[in-house]
Amino acid sequence: MPKTLKTIKGTVGVLVKPVTGFMEGFNSLMRKIEESMEEKKEGAEIDNFVNILLKEIKGVEQGVLAFFTEMMFMQHLSEKMAQVENEVILIQLLGDKIKEFLSPSFVEIFLYNVDKKSLQLAYNYPSKTIFNPDLVKEIGLKCFQTGESMMENKTKFDRKTFSIIAAPLRTTREKIGAVVVGKKGKESLKSQESALVISGAVVISFAISNMKLVNNIIKNQRLVTIGETIGGLSHDTK
Repeated sequence: MPKTLKTIKGTVGVLVKPVTGFMEGFNSLMRKIEESMEEKKEGAEIDNFVNILLKEIKGVEQGVLAFFTEMMFMQHLSEKMAQVENEVILIQLLGDKIKEFLSPSFVEIFLYNVDKKSLQLAYNYPSKTIFNPDLVKEIGLKCFQTGESMMENKTKFDRKTFSIIAAPLRTTREKIGAVVVGKKGKESLKSQESALVISGAVVISFAISNMKLVNNIIKNQRLVTIGETIGGLSHDTK
């Protein structure tokens, strides 16, 4: 049964979590240093103190790595998005970047078709002959309907075990689709891997929504211009 990720809600939750971990690790490290200066550790105790510091520093480094990996991922998306004016290319961009950063076993992205009132496959990796996207379409549909991210570990498809993260493509006003990413093996996906998928889905969702809004504005402006032109021609002929 898919597990809903209650702890990650939209962009804010995704960005706050790594920063919080970094701050906690950094503050803990500073407290250790302050305590050592007050106690004036000497001799053999220094070795133990150094080990403690190394352990604390390692924790801080992991927090920094998770945070900056996510920031780099978002920057890559943003740089490419500035050149894109097509929904299909945006979806391609999201799938390709997830492949680049996570090296997953599969990436399946589904978009909601308003006319057919169903989810349609918009991006798939690898090819359908290697992994059938229909195997995870039900997970994508549930993610789309609930509008919440979902995680499922040790799930078997075609006699192979996968860990899966599903993230909705949606804004506060509109449900667009869902992205389902999986890694083969019994190990669970790391929290930073889940965060990357979710943050990427959020960024692309708002990009698609904004693109639709801009296209509607342009369309309306053209209609107004055509109306004014026809009105002007009609006036000239009188």
